[in-house]
Amino acid sequence: MTSTSDQDTGDLSDAADHRYRGMPMVFLAGDPPEPAPFLLNSDEVIRFFRLADSKTKFPKKSIQRYRKLGLRTVRVGRRVWYRLDDLLRFLDRQQERLSIGLDGGDSL
Repeated sequence: MTSTSDQDTGDLSDAADHRYRGMPMVFLAGDPPEPAPFLLNSDEVIRFFRLADSKTKFPKKSIQRYRKLGLRTVRVGRRVWYRLDDLLRFLDRQQERLSIGLDGGDSL
């Protein structure tokens, strides 16, 4: 027989599993790599896109440009966050644009 608190915990974890079901496990660049949180700040997005690894001179400006290209953000209070699923969706859209040649050869 399970206690009420066990059942409540089970219900909450089931709800969380349902909310994030289908989301891939994604890691941020680093040593050691860390699991990416659901909401990322701009520094974490830079790590996620590996802009520092690619020797991008102005990674924050690159993120601003990506926002103009359709990268979605979420405001919580005064802070701007990037949802992990929005980052993955943005990468998919950029891949599609490159594959059909809509951007004139410009890459991320």
